Amino acid sequence: MKTTMKQLTIATILGLLFIVGNVNAKGKKVADVSSHEILTENALALENWMVDENFWNINVSIAKFNTTKEAENAMVLEKWMFTDFEKVDSAKDEIEEPLQMEEWMTDENIWIK
Repeated sequence: MKTTMKQLTIATILGLLFIVGNVNAKGKKVADVSSHEILTENALALENWMVDENFWNINVSIAKFNTTKEAENAMVLEKWMFTDFEKVDSAKDEIEEPLQMEEWMTDENIWIK
């Protein structure tokens, strides 16, 4: 219950921050385009560094050396894993004493009405 309330509180605070942040935003402009107009964007220009393999593949040689696979040790069955559980000395059953009424339980001065 606490976790749910905390998550709800955090979500509410973040939501309010986003709303307040958008209210004070400046310089935002929406382009109004009717269905008859065509909105065109500038053509993208490719630059040399964008297609240079040496620029993008800096860590290729390092990655080739780190291709070792880690494996876990094989699991081994030990004797205690498959022996009879009846032989294990389990905790003995405890016998509880019956509940008894005490003076403080019935004292009217202790309990607030």
